[in-house]
Amino acid sequence: MKEYTRIKHSVLMDIVAPGLLSKREMQIISVIIRESWGWDKGQSNWTKKPLSNDYFAGKTGLAKETISRELKRMILEEKILVQDKNFYSFNEHPERWKKLIKHQLSPTEKVDKTSTESGQNINWKVINYQLLSDKTSTFSGFSIDITTISIKDLRERLKLPKEIFKEIFKEIFKEIKECLILFYQEKISKDGLRTFDETREKMLKNRLEYFSLTELKKVIENISNDDWYMGRDPKTNGKKYNSFELLFRNNRQVEKYLNLGTGKKTDYPGIRQALEEFERETSGQTN
Repeated sequence: MKEYTRIKHSVLMDIVAPGLLSKREMQIISVIIRESWGWDKGQSNWTKKPLSNDYFAGKTGLAKETISRELKRMILEEKILVQDKNFYSFNEHPERWKKLIKHQLSPTEKVDKTSTESGQNINWKVINYQLLSDKTSTFSGFSIDITTISIKDLRERLKLPKEIFKEIFKEIFKEIKECLILFYQEKISKDGLRTFDETREKMLKNRLEYFSLTELKKVIENISNDDWYMGRDPKTNGKKYNSFELLFRNNRQVEKYLNLGTGKKTDYPGIRQALEEFERETSGQTN
């Protein structure tokens, strides 16, 4: 097998260089290109073998839930083509990609507060209501599940004026924060997070930029099922490693805990050292 992959100049200069793809999209598409264009016997637009979510996760380091969500969206947008079962092809023609949102509510939506700046019509009350009811919000026939999309992705899709989006985010954040606190108290600590100060709010906002509510809840669920982090493992001597600050300290932590329990080997001594450093930094803080 050759030690390099040929990539067309048009892909590098018209797609990669202008930044048409997000970091996660680039990670996934790099795997597809390697398994299609990167083979010896003639360049093929299709992967030579079916690629599972586990395979993508192993190559990219992303959680399987993230892979599944990103693949579904990219297939809908036709950035990725799929045939048979899990054979993929990268659509190298960005002019053929689909924009899933046209920034306008469908006629069937009830509008009780809208903004029409820059010719855009969006009802942020509808978005907020859909988050509360765990349903979806529909824009020109396309549904967005607010619980499974990051704020960064939502901002990029809606492309609303900054002030309007701030109002949307303000409403969404209130409900996400309440939902996450209740879920943490249910799964981790009944008495946890009684206070949610500015430091925790900032931490949550930073994580929401790249992770959805569903992914953050998955982190909490994975930790709650782990004997070591919950202090049920005899080796911990009853010490728990499940504080909000530890779980959502940075994006790398979230990715790690999303993969918890997937069968990947965990270096507990290394984690223990990291936890000790974290405890020294945050000594005196309480749940």
